[in-house]
Amino acid sequence: MRARTVALGSLATLLWASALSQVQNLQLNCIRPVYIVAEDFDRDGWVDLAIACHSCNQVLVVPNLARSGKECAAFANGLAWPLLYAGQGDAPLALATGWFLDAVPPSRPLVFHDIFPHLVVVTQYTPGIVRITPLSGTPPTGPWVSWSISGGAAVLFQLPGNPPPVYPAHVVLADFNKDGRPDIAIADPLTSGGGVFVYLSPAGALPPLYSALSAQAPVAPAAMGQPVFLPVPGARFLAAADFDRDGNMDIAVATGGNVKFLCGNGAGEFNTGLPSVLVGQTVTSLAVADFDRDGDPDLVATDPDLGAVSVLWNTGCWTFKVVRIKSEKAYFVHVFDANRDGILDIAVAQKDLDRVSIYSGAITSVGPITGTQVANCPACTIFADIMTFNLCRTFQFAAGSRPIGLASGDFDNNGVPDLAVIHNGFPGQGVPVPASVVYNPICCVLCNGCQPGQTRAAPCCPGGTPGECGEPQAGEPPKG
Repeated sequence: MRARTVALGSLATLLWASALSQVQNLQLNCIRPVYIVAEDFDRDGWVDLAIACHSCNQVLVVPNLARSGKECAAFANGLAWPLLYAGQGDAPLALATGWFLDAVPPSRPLVFHDIFPHLVVVTQYTPGIVRITPLSGTPPTGPWVSWSISGGAAVLFQLPGNPPPVYPAHVVLADFNKDGRPDIAIADPLTSGGGVFVYLSPAGALPPLYSALSAQAPVAPAAMGQPVFLPVPGARFLAAADFDRDGNMDIAVATGGNVKFLCGNGAGEFNTGLPSVLVGQTVTSLAVADFDRDGDPDLVATDPDLGAVSVLWNTGCWTFKVVRIKSEKAYFVHVFDANRDGILDIAVAQKDLDRVSIYSGAITSVGPITGTQVANCPACTIFADIMTFNLCRTFQFAAGSRPIGLASGDFDNNGVPDLAVIHNGFPGQGVPVPASVVYNPICCVLCNGCQPGQTRAAPCCPGGTPGECGEPQAGEPPKG
């Protein structure tokens, strides 16, 4: 077993600023959104947003219009293309994006529409998924054409199973049976006592979205196979990675205050006998990343009841060292390189505090880590980064906003990652918007004066490089 020493300082080198000039609030027809993903759906080089709105039974795709050359204003207020409608009675709960490698007839060459990313939606009242490819559009006024696996405009495809997921709390895509096509894993805390439904998509199980003659002609639906059900009581959130580096995709499951690991065998089957890792009291979200760059995927988890973000350092052979960062009411976690230093940072939505905090990763040293031999794992010596995470920036939103989900992307293509936030607050209680975009939420460098609508000819960061923006401005951080 390999051991690792990790220092975590949550209150060192603090930077706190609301930086309201860097926040674009989006007025959308969406009530209490529950999930958000970022992807270039129309492959125009600009990252779009997809938002699951459970209370209004629809998924919105918010097109990126930053090609107009405006700084800090990539999205237009009110412009979103609905892909689901209330009349279908299928309230979405979670989203995922991926490529299903649809078959292209050998008689014709590849065309632009053949390799669009797909949007997978899991729904509640009529349990199922919707697999959608937004094919084309004429922003800002034209709606996208969208097909689902049932053909037509984004209709529901019911999942088989006895019973199917009743409350699909989360979904991830990964190739669990190594056939080159993503499979679908859904966490359900209620059905059959709670567990994970894994729907394999071997060749032929899902039809191509396009006919042999046209890239925009729907095809007849095909049945998806019965799911593999993996009992995990209270399964709430999922993350997929090859945690033991055996070449097969595994699943991490948030359940209660624990993370349960399901070891994949590469054929769509899983060993559920691995011990759980105790994290805290109530794990609400997970994110996977190799923080210390040793080749082993690590995990980070939020726990609002514990008031912490927990980093699960992968020490090999299904052993994890848990180190906590103080973060009150931490509800959702997202990992991205906020300050472009090549080291991953952590963004946390603190729902009940109406704020989002960014913890900057830093490497303090690089040294050898010597492990001891355990069953099926020989002794080894590796070099790993010794890391620390420091709270460096907090964005405070209006009271009652309740930020619940995060996604990142360089939305205005200025070279600095941006952060999208959805708010789950109740309408009519002082909640201004369902979504916000925080531009250039970098740590230790502030790009002040970045006003929404500023032309990119005079960017808030000269040359798009945050290092030229001056010294950081320190301030007293909020509690937690």
